[in-house]
This record gives sequence, structure tokens and C-alpha cells, in this order.
Amino acid sequence: MTNKRKILIVLLVILALALAGFAVYYVYFRKTPGETTTETPGAGKPPAQTGVRAMDDKLKKISSVIAVSPIASADGQKILYAGKKGNLYETDFDGGNQKETNLVVLQNLIKTLWSPAREEFATIYANADGRKIFYNNAKTKKTSPYDAGIKSLAFSKSENKIAYYLSNDLQNTNAVFIADADGTNARAVFNTRVKDIRVEWVSSNQIAISTAPSGLVPNVLWVLNIDTQKLLPVMSQVYGFTMRWSPSGGRFLFSQTDAKGANLTLFSSNQTGTEVKNLGLATLPEKCAFSAKDENIVFCSAPASAPDIVWPDDYYKQIYSASEQIWSINLSTGKKDMVYDFDETLASDAADLIVSPGADRLIFLNKKDGAIYSLKLK
Repeated sequence: MTNKRKILIVLLVILALALAGFAVYYVYFRKTPGETTTETPGAGKPPAQTGVRAMDDKLKKISSVIAVSPIASADGQKILYAGKKGNLYETDFDGGNQKETNLVVLQNLIKTLWSPAREEFATIYANADGRKIFYNNAKTKKTSPYDAGIKSLAFSKSENKIAYYLSNDLQNTNAVFIADADGTNARAVFNTRVKDIRVEWVSSNQIAISTAPSGLVPNVLWVLNIDTQKLLPVMSQVYGFTMRWSPSGGRFLFSQTDAKGANLTLFSSNQTGTEVKNLGLATLPEKCAFSAKDENIVFCSAPASAPDIVWPDDYYKQIYSASEQIWSINLSTGKKDMVYDFDETLASDAADLIVSPGADRLIFLNKKDGAIYSLKLK
């Protein structure tokens, strides 16, 4: 074979390979007319659905990011939550139909609080120089800082209003205020000498005011009528006191310990504190949720064996490790049923519990891994 013939064959092979490569590009990679390379917000990230993973026949993980403060949507049909590093997420109770929208957050986001319409919310950040709280509007995208002196804040259950406790020594201010959701039109409703208090809405015109929870200091609870400014003492000298109010405000759950922060016990009470029941469970109210179908039923996560720590002080410091169980409790009869026992291979600290409208699923944030889980109840 001559050199010219060899060169010709080599050129033909190269040409054939080039034509084959072009054909592959044309069929599989060529953009169609009008197609652009513009990415939508969030594109390039793994879809949120990749976070759905069955743990067993009842429990599934339904988030793909470290989550903060899950809450039911305004109609109660979906779950909303913020990502620790940004963006807002929405999902069904079983993890389906997940959506993601943009939200820029600062570092160290620890909590979000939502208005009843789920259009306005507060973001709370923990920094070395103290907590910072920002107002956010999901529709207008407006963001602005609340007064730096605000130590505790809560949204009304029925209106776009907030209640907050503000302490500012320079201004000689130590009071509870109510205001519009963005902090405007504020007015003081309760002046006090008590420092470091917590506020929570009970009903449209009632606010629960309590001292900072500790198992080493006795705590106090009042209920304030913001229309009449009448202050009703409800509980006093209760160690380890934290609380969770029912949606109607007719009753609440609370915790109690001895003077050393030990022997944690969960109780229920009517609004005035005159009808108290020992529920026989060692857990905190923030690890419980009222059923959406019947306020007589609550679901709680509790350690199978309560660790020897100071409650709730050490729990808030994340000095907590236990194998947990999910219980349902009938507040009228006191009957308890264990509905789920966590596998010991899954480190668990269930909080921010939410019961589905049909009471067939329970949502919770596992503070150990930052993921949201859905537990099948029926």
C-alpha cells in the first residue's frame, strides 16, 4: 500500500468519526429553537424530593436540607419550613409536592415565627453579641430588623399582630408591647420590673406572660387581657416551667421539676390553672402537639428513660441524649398509648410536632440531624 493511500484512509476515518460525533450532538444535545440557558432560581440543586427516604414502614424523612421551625400552612394542608442556609420549602404531610422559593438568610438562623396567614414572619438569629430578630414579608420580600431590645416575640393566632417583650436599660423600658406584624404602631400593654420574660398568645385578646424557664429557679405564669389590661396570676413557684397552649387557648401543657431541675413531669391545665392533671410522662411541652381533630388528644415525644440532666436548662444547651418514643395522650381520661418507638440507630430529639388535619400523620423536626420526618399514625 502506498503512503498516499494510507494517508487517504486515515483522513476518511477521521472524517467518519467527526460526522458520527456531529450526529450524536445533533440528536441528543442540540438546543431546540427558542431554548435558552437561563436557570430558574434554585436550578442546579438536587430536587427537594431527593430528601424523601423511608426509614421503616411508618417513618420517613421528608427534607433534603437542614430545616428550621416547620409549621402547618394557613389552611393546615401543607408543611412550611425554612432552610438553615436559606430558602423556604413547602411539602405535603407525606413528603409529596415539594416546592422551594428563594429566601436569603444570615448566618446562625435558629428559629422562624409566622403570622396566621403565613405571609409575614420573623427570623431569629443567634450571634456572639446576642439574638437578632428580623421582620420578613414573603410576598413583598421586605426585610427589616426589629428593635434590638426585643427579647421575646410571638405572632397572634388570628391577626397579623405581634406581642413582644422589650428591655432597654438606657431608655428605662421593661414592658410587653403589641404592634403590627412589622413592629409599627406599637403600644405598651404591661409594664413590669421582672426581667427576661416570655410571651405567647393565648387568644385574640389574651397573652401569656411567664418568667424565663429554669429548673433551678421557680417560675411564674400570668395571663394578660390586652383589652382590659387585667393580669390574672395562673401559676407560681413552679420549677422547670415551660408551656404550650392549645389552639383554642382553653388549656395548656406545662412541665415541672423539683428544685434541682430533676424529676421532669408533664402536666395539663385549664386556662386559669385551677384544674391540673399529671400526665405521667417525662417530657417538655415543646415536644408535644395538640391534635388538629380533637384538642383532648395530644402527641408527645419523650425519652424512654429521662437522662439525668437539669431540665429544661441542659436541654436548651443541647446536653441531651436519649432513645425516644412517641405517645398519644387523652387529656380527658389520662389514657396513654405509645404509637412509635424510635430505632436506637436513629439519634432522635423530636420537636416542633405537627398533627395532620386527619390525625393520620405526625410531622416533627429531629434536632439531632436537622431533618423533618413524617410518621404514619394510621
